[in-house]
Amino acid sequence: MKMKWIFSMERHLTMQPKQFLRMFFALSFMLLGFATLHAQDQHVRGVVTDANTGDALIGANVIIKGTAKGTITDVNGRFSMEVPNNALLAVTYMGYLSKDMKPTSDFMNIKLTPNAQNLNEVVVVGYGTQKKSDITGSVTSVSANRLSKIPVTNALNALEGAVAGVSITETSAVPGSTPSVTIRGANSINANTSPLIIVDGIPFQGSLNYINPNDIASMEILKDASSVAIYGTRGSNGVILITTKKGVSGKPVISYSAYGGMEDIAHVLQPRNGAEYVQKYADYMSETGQKQTSPVPNLYEVANYNAGKTMDWIKEATQTGIIQDHNLSISGGADNIKYYISGDYTNEKGVVKGYNYSRAGIRSNLEAKVTSYLRTGVNLSLMSNNYNGGRVNLLNASAMSPYGQLMNSTTGQYQIYPMYPELLYTNPMIGLYQSNVDERADINGNFFAELDIPYIKGLKYRLNASYDYNPTHAATYTGRNANSTVGGQASISDTQTTLWIIENILTYTKDWGKHHIDFTGLYSAQQNNYFADGANATGFINDLLTYNNLGAGSTPSVSSSASQYTMASQMGRLNYSYDNRYLLTATARRDGYSAFGANTSKYGTFPSIALGWNIASEKFMSNYRNFLDQLKLRVSYGTTGNMAIGVNQTETSDGSVIYPFNGLTQIGVLSSILGNENLHWESTTGANVGLDFSFLNARINGSVDVYDKRTTDLLMKRNIPVITGYSSVWDNLGKLSNEGIDVTLNSVNISTNDFKWSMGITFSTNRNRILDLYGNKTSDIGNRWFIGSPLGVIYDYKMLGVWQTSEATEAAKYNAKPGDLKFKDVNGDGKIDANDKVILGQTAPKWTGGITNTFEYKSFHLSFFIQTSQGSLKNNPDLNYADEQGRRNTPAAVGYWTPANMSNTRPSLAYNNTYGYGYPCDNSFTRIKDVTLSYSFTPALLEHTLFKNLTLYVSGRNLYTFTKWIGWDPEDNYLMRGVTTNNGSISWTNNYPNARSVVFGLNVSLK
Repeated sequence: MKMKWIFSMERHLTMQPKQFLRMFFALSFMLLGFATLHAQDQHVRGVVTDANTGDALIGANVIIKGTAKGTITDVNGRFSMEVPNNALLAVTYMGYLSKDMKPTSDFMNIKLTPNAQNLNEVVVVGYGTQKKSDITGSVTSVSANRLSKIPVTNALNALEGAVAGVSITETSAVPGSTPSVTIRGANSINANTSPLIIVDGIPFQGSLNYINPNDIASMEILKDASSVAIYGTRGSNGVILITTKKGVSGKPVISYSAYGGMEDIAHVLQPRNGAEYVQKYADYMSETGQKQTSPVPNLYEVANYNAGKTMDWIKEATQTGIIQDHNLSISGGADNIKYYISGDYTNEKGVVKGYNYSRAGIRSNLEAKVTSYLRTGVNLSLMSNNYNGGRVNLLNASAMSPYGQLMNSTTGQYQIYPMYPELLYTNPMIGLYQSNVDERADINGNFFAELDIPYIKGLKYRLNASYDYNPTHAATYTGRNANSTVGGQASISDTQTTLWIIENILTYTKDWGKHHIDFTGLYSAQQNNYFADGANATGFINDLLTYNNLGAGSTPSVSSSASQYTMASQMGRLNYSYDNRYLLTATARRDGYSAFGANTSKYGTFPSIALGWNIASEKFMSNYRNFLDQLKLRVSYGTTGNMAIGVNQTETSDGSVIYPFNGLTQIGVLSSILGNENLHWESTTGANVGLDFSFLNARINGSVDVYDKRTTDLLMKRNIPVITGYSSVWDNLGKLSNEGIDVTLNSVNISTNDFKWSMGITFSTNRNRILDLYGNKTSDIGNRWFIGSPLGVIYDYKMLGVWQTSEATEAAKYNAKPGDLKFKDVNGDGKIDANDKVILGQTAPKWTGGITNTFEYKSFHLSFFIQTSQGSLKNNPDLNYADEQGRRNTPAAVGYWTPANMSNTRPSLAYNNTYGYGYPCDNSFTRIKDVTLSYSFTPALLEHTLFKNLTLYVSGRNLYTFTKWIGWDPEDNYLMRGVTTNNGSISWTNNYPNARSVVFGLNVSLK
């Protein structure tokens, strides 16, 4: 019942926006009743900027001094508020010197000076905050400024190439998909390598598609062992901290942001046209020694060929995509209560027909000061994602003959086999006939209570409680018109994942003289529960009921599964500083995981230590302070863990099997999993040395980090003799290392009253190596894991070129002929076999980087971001058609050898790739990722309107890619030939091209 209510609500939001807005406003104004608003005597407006660079300061506090009433600046640094006569305004911003000012009737231009010497900017860290100058670990902050200026549906997309050491890859451009992310390389072979996501201090189990980017106030990325050790077993892959927006005391701020625009395919890998297709077939028949009796290979192609009629299948399968997003928020509060409420609706119609995505959600963040010593708060969010609809098969569209038949003239429906009697490829459009439901939701509630312990100054207790409910619902029906050969196929599946967390946190802070300490202690418990059920059926009388009556099928089947695990943790962290010059952080965390073996304690302890030295604060640096703002050396060392194993892997278990006996169906058991009761944690020990610097009042600033991480006790499947009844068993065996450098550099190149040019550069390099696998320093060739090499490598034959006609005699020695690929005989034994394979390169880039340039002229703002990834190899399926060369169309950009053209890069059409060569190619690229032009209206232009602030912008994404890669996109993973998945089906749904988008948007707040 819960899931039905959630998904019906999402459909309600999608189909009836007026009702959604009414409900949203009703909820908002109910919460507004908590705030007590008083009439003011004077209206003031202004802007808060950096005194050195002229940058607008987003989120600066403008408070009526002596009260808690005030406002914060918007995305353009502007504010507007009512104040009493003779009041004094206190203007503050993290990392800047505060300023008190008397309000004026004129537009106020308030300039704050960076507090470069004290560096009091507060940065969110695990279970608290720290001054930036006191941080000893490797922590990178991403401001809301970047998130607000790049229109994306997933916050990770805004970080691509923008954070050193963080690799974000869009392996799939399917609408609503989540990019993959790794921090400082992969630390495990079999376990998840994605970082831990923390939202408002609580671990978050869902996709970031459940977090509205407009709700995010800041993001911090924790990268080294010192900063992530506080999260113990879940921190070995790094941590991303997300803080959502909160309300502030003062007049309610109503904000609306929206964007909408169009998408098209960034690069089309165009198939051959009619004439090129006919020529390819003629060449194929000639090269294979077959007699050609028709200009086209198949019966159903003849009519269109004779009529001179061709079909552009890519054009038929694709469309102009449309994307839109609407976000409405209300925030404010009084002295004792603050609120932030937002609603979001996103809809995307993809560039490939049938690919649709919609999202609707509501968030409410409330905080209340109950007494002078007790503060409470609750954050609630509901987000629903919808991927419904049948989808076109782009793989088949690229394979279709330009003379194939789109429609069946008799039935008026899509022709199932456009190239009949060729049965390998079905009509790419028949997926639109499939009934498909894919709905996912997340309901999340966080509560906290924070108590200042009476009579003990600096001592606080905080209780965090969280509950997350994550249901999914999927249903499909493939009927006869979608090529079901079993009288219709239907399936329904539902999953429910719940997570509850209780955290008890004790903090103590004390300053005396030049000394400062703060201590954080934690005791937490959590439980994850998962349940799934499904039903399938085939053989329906007709297709009318689709998946709505599985009992009508002739062969129904059902399944279900469930799992549960618990964790318990204790943690202590001590921060000490002396005179803001010498810094120490020591952390220890102990985690217990219920799924580990009975012969282990199930607990692991993960310590870390970090030291920092603010060199710029030393007396001997006093002569350099006229240009040196900050120079800090950081050193850290510590250990983190990874659970890396699912439930029920340490116990030996059997699976059920159905078999016939005496004419009856019986249920028996069969060996399934061989458990290992000694399984324990994977552990990653890392060292980091970093240097933070800032010059010329922050005109030049950045950081350099060098790191070395070693992962031991890798959880791997060890092969064992099948005579035991099992083929493998989990064990703690392997070792990995990651070494690298992260560099961040920011500069303000030009700054005048009207014009400013600023720039940001990131550079990262990571060297990943396998140190051991099974405890014997032996490589695993079958899995392509090699000692001393990266985890992901291309292990294949070294291609030298193509055998030419003049080399026929030499080619015959290697069982080859002219037109076949020529490979190097590495061991010189006179034959080409598996012993000639070598490591040709790595699948991860050797280095990545990005550069952002921002230009501001008066009210105009132009920024563009260029991303680059260099030094990686990837097998190219768009070059590998093996024995399908004569059965399908191929890309026009992919040539082939003939005796006349004597190509030395592409084989002949008769070549069947009997060696299974993967055609590895360099997939390095440089991409113009984002370009945004905006205009912010001045207060004078808005004086007689309802708007306090108004910004219009146009933004382009994925505008152009510079690459040598032949294919749709060098970054995405395409299956341009059918790939069999674990369940035996052919996976093609990720065959979705990278989309280029241009959107127009606005950000507005009301007076």
